[in-house]
Amino acid sequence: MSGWREQSFAPGKSAAFTGAAPNLGLTPFLNRRPHALSGGQRQRVAVGRAIVRDPKVFLFDEPLSNLDAALRVSTRNELVSLHDRLGATTIYVTHDQVEAMTMGSRICIINKGQLVQIGPPMDVYRRPANTFVASFLGSPPMNLLAATLEPGTENRLLLRIGTQTIRVPPKWDGLLEDHSREIVFGIRPEDLLLPGQTQGDDDIVEMEMEVIGVEALGAETVLIFEMEGLDSTIFVKADRFAKVDRGDRIRVNADLSAARLFDPQSKQVITNN
Repeated sequence: MSGWREQSFAPGKSAAFTGAAPNLGLTPFLNRRPHALSGGQRQRVAVGRAIVRDPKVFLFDEPLSNLDAALRVSTRNELVSLHDRLGATTIYVTHDQVEAMTMGSRICIINKGQLVQIGPPMDVYRRPANTFVASFLGSPPMNLLAATLEPGTENRLLLRIGTQTIRVPPKWDGLLEDHSREIVFGIRPEDLLLPGQTQGDDDIVEMEMEVIGVEALGAETVLIFEMEGLDSTIFVKADRFAKVDRGDRIRVNADLSAARLFDPQSKQVITNN
C-alpha cells in the first residue's frame, strides 16, 4: 500500500472507521500504526477507508488476496452486505472464480485484454461463449473432449468420442450437412452421473469409462476417468456416498441437454441451448 501516513486508528480519532472495524476483524488493531500491521491487515484497513467514505462507486482490485481463507469468506460476505445496504455500483476485479460467482450480479470474463463474455454468473457458467470461459469457471472445470459429429440413420446425428458412438439430441441435427465434422464436446463434471442417479430421458446417454482416480473431499467425491481412444481425462462430481474404486469400469450417464459443442479452430461455442 503506497501513500500511507503514520497515524493511529484509535477509536476517538475515527468513530466511523471504528464502526466498520468489527466487520473487517480490525478491532484488536485500532491502536496500531500502519508499520505494525501485516499486509492482510493493511488491505482490510484500505477496504474500511473505502466503506466509511460512502462513495457512489466502489472500485476493488483483488481486495481479499492477502487474507487467510476464513477471513476471506467473512469479508466477502460483508462486502456483499455492504453493496446491498448502500446500493452503490461496485466494480470488483478478481482472479478467484468463487469470488466472481458468489459476489457478482453480472460478471465479465477477460482474456488477454479482450472482453470474452458478460452476463449473470450462472448464465455464464452454464452457457460459456468459448473454451476459455468453459475451462476458467468451475472446479474441476468443464470437460473438453475431442469428438466428431457424423451422419447417422433416420437423419439423426451421431457423436463419436474415442471409440464410442452415441446418438445426439434432435436439436443438434442442424449442425451437420453431409460430412463429418470435428468438434470439441464440453460437459460439466456434475452433468456426468453415476448409474442409478438418473431416470429415463431422451437426452441421457451412456458412456463407458474406467476410473483412474478417486478424490474423496468430504461433502463430495471427484472421480477421474479415462475413455478408450481418448487422450483427455474426464472429471465427474459424485456425492459423498459414491462407492467407486480405481480400475472400475462404469457406464456413466451424460446429460446432453447441459452439454456444449465448440469449434476446435475458433474455440467459440457452436450450440448454446
